[in-house]
Amino acid sequence: MKSKNIKDFRVCIIGLGTIGSRYVRVFSENFNPKSVAIHDLDEAKSRQLAQQYNVKSYDRIETMFEREAPDIVIVATPDHAHEDPVKLALESNASVLVEKPLATDLKAAVEMVELAEEKNLTLMVNYSQRYVTEFSWIKTQIDSGSIGKPIMITSTKYDTICVPTGMIKWADKSSPVFFMTSHDLDLICWYLHANPVEVFALEVKKNLIGKGIDAHDGVHAVVKFDTGATAMFTSSWIIPDTYPVVAGGRMDIVGTEGFITYSMNERKLAIYTNDGSQEIQFGGTHTADIRNEKLEGAFIKSVQSFIETVIDGKEADTSGRNTLRVTEAQCAMIRSIKENTIIKL
Repeated sequence: MKSKNIKDFRVCIIGLGTIGSRYVRVFSENFNPKSVAIHDLDEAKSRQLAQQYNVKSYDRIETMFEREAPDIVIVATPDHAHEDPVKLALESNASVLVEKPLATDLKAAVEMVELAEEKNLTLMVNYSQRYVTEFSWIKTQIDSGSIGKPIMITSTKYDTICVPTGMIKWADKSSPVFFMTSHDLDLICWYLHANPVEVFALEVKKNLIGKGIDAHDGVHAVVKFDTGATAMFTSSWIIPDTYPVVAGGRMDIVGTEGFITYSMNERKLAIYTNDGSQEIQFGGTHTADIRNEKLEGAFIKSVQSFIETVIDGKEADTSGRNTLRVTEAQCAMIRSIKENTIIKL
C-alpha cells in the first residue's frame, strides 16, 4: 500500500442500496478520504447521493476505476452480484471490502479469494456483528471457559415479509441462508474456533412463491463442526409486518458447564454456570446508530478494521480466505436442500 493514511486514499463504492448508501455516509462523515466515487445501476440514485455527500458519481464501473484509480473499493451490490465488481476491483489493484455473503456460489468465492492472493491485495468480508458489544462479550465468555466447551448452538433469525417483498427486489436470487444466516454462521465459527464439516438443510417454499417470488419462505439447517459441536440455524423472512422489529432473532449456546441465551429483539442476555447466573441488558450503539449527527457502532468499527488491515498489510480475521468456510457451509445448505442429503465439506 502506497499510503499509510486514509486521508490519502481514493475510495469507490459500488451498490447504493440501504447498506451501500450507509457506506457513502460513513466514508464522507467518519473517515474523510482523499476522494469518494460511487456507482449504482440506478443512475438517478447515484447522482442524488453524490450531490448529498459531495462525492463523484459514475454511470460505469470501468470508467470510475480508470479515472479514480481507487486504493479501496466497497462492494455492496445484491447477494448474488458480488463476483464481477470484486474481480474488477482486484484487477484494478484495489483492496476490497465486500458485504456479506462473500458470494452465493462457491466457485465464485474461491476465485475471488485466489485472485486477491495472487494480486497480494486485501479482500475482507464485512462481518460487522463481531464488533457488536454483546457478541464480543459472548466471545470473551466462551474463550474464558465460563460455560465449558460449547457443544450445541441454536440460531434463529426472523425478518418481516416487507424485506423480500419490498425492501429488496432480488429475493428470488438469494435465500434466508445468505441474506440472514451469514452473520450468525460467522459468529459461531468464530466462537468455536471451528470449521463446518457436515450440513443438512430443509426448505419451506409456499408463501413467497404464491406472491410470484421464487424464494424460500424459510430454511432449517443443521451444521456439524470439526470440534464435534452442532448448530441449528433457522431463518425465515415471511413474518408479518406486525412483528415488533424488521429483523429479529435469538441465539442459545449450550456448553458442557453452562448456558448462554441471548435475545436480539430486546438485547437481553442471560448466562447460567455452575457458579451462578447473571442477566444483562445491553445498551449503547448496536450496528449503525446516529450519535452527534454521525453514525456510530459496529458497522463503523468494522470499516475502521478494514482500513487498518489495508494499511498494515496483515490478513484480517474476516478475510475472504478465513471466512470461505462460511460460504462453503451456506452453499452446502442450498445443495442439501436440492439433493435432500447430508453434504460433507
